[in-house]
Amino acid sequence: TTMFRKVSLSLAALAALLGQANAADVMKGEWGQEVLGCRCKGRVGTHGYCGYHFHWGSQEDLPWCRTAHGCGQGGLAGSWMHCDPEGVERRLGDDGKLYNA
Repeated sequence: TTMFRKVSLSLAALAALLGQANAADVMKGEWGQEVLGCRCKGRVGTHGYCGYHFHWGSQEDLPWCRTAHGCGQGGLAGSWMHCDPEGVERRLGDDGKLYNA
């Protein structure tokens, strides 16, 4: 039971750390008000549209964008958020199927 207790405590600590990471998301709008979601920057900045952006600092499995007003998760190059994969622009392949990136 001692081993079980150690594993349980380790899992509880891990869950607490993961919860803190989610609590670190900033959900604020243009005037600092609380918002339910963030907005992509759009053409104003690099990575402003929702998509699969592959570069030195990111090789995500989910599409993402840079966000306006510091909303979302903080990063070295500014705030960002994951987007809905269904909303990402796709290209038509030679086989007639739609592909991302």
